[in-house]
Amino acid sequence: MSYPDEPRIPSPSGRGVVKASQLDQLVNRILASYQMTAEEQRFLMSTLLAKESLSPADCTLINKVYEGLKKGLVRVID
Repeated sequence: MSYPDEPRIPSPSGRGVVKASQLDQLVNRILASYQMTAEEQRFLMSTLLAKESLSPADCTLINKVYEGLKKGLVRVID
């Protein structure tokens, strides 16, 4: 379900925005499959660096992915 006042995050392509629920779906998919693409990794990093558009919950989600990368549980694939 989408809400009109749902936070929006700049898209990885620089065109438009990504809804916070889409970020949630992306992170959940990455954590379920233990892999992500290099483009997804760049998107998450740029999103994390643009903290003004992130809620604390979104920061926590992205940090879970990076913790998985550091521990070797998540792989970057092409």
